[in-house]
Amino acid sequence: MKIQTTKTLKKMHHILKKSTVETLCIAMLSLTIVTGCNKLIDTDHDTGKNVDEITFPVEIPFEEFSLDGTQCQWKNLAYNDKVVVINSKRELLKHISCTGEIYNNIDFSKNTLLLAHGTASSSGCTAIPKYLRQHSNQNYEMKIDLIGYYGVVAFVLTPWDVPIIVKKLNQTCTVNLIVEYKIID
Repeated sequence: MKIQTTKTLKKMHHILKKSTVETLCIAMLSLTIVTGCNKLIDTDHDTGKNVDEITFPVEIPFEEFSLDGTQCQWKNLAYNDKVVVINSKRELLKHISCTGEIYNNIDFSKNTLLLAHGTASSSGCTAIPKYLRQHSNQNYEMKIDLIGYYGVVAFVLTPWDVPIIVKKLNQTCTVNLIVEYKIID
């Protein structure tokens, strides 16, 4: 009877050992899959880096966009110190009016047009884009300097606009506008 019990114990030990190894393999595979998924979810689509590795704020490069020299002008702008995120030609056509189809094409599959607009209480005022910063995955800050000239005061508000092109942004992102007024002698 003792021999049978030893055989049974050895058999049970072998089954238990095999079961433990299988359980550990499944656990390791699950951990690898979960870790891999987290990296995919937490990866920034622009930089390819893990979001935890990005230190905010990040300066975002931009290119100025202009309607100068075209037969186009901006339309439907409330001029209330706001930034409009434009991700398609259809959206652009809501904010632009042309007598011909002569304006710079934007590749909206790769780029976004940010259109900052507002008013100034100085005629002859110049609006200059200073920076675009990303503060989190969906939050950005755009700074505009409004340069006025000493002694020039207008009794009417003068509209200004600053369009810039950046790498594609999500339509639901938030772009806060900072406007700094500077007077030049």
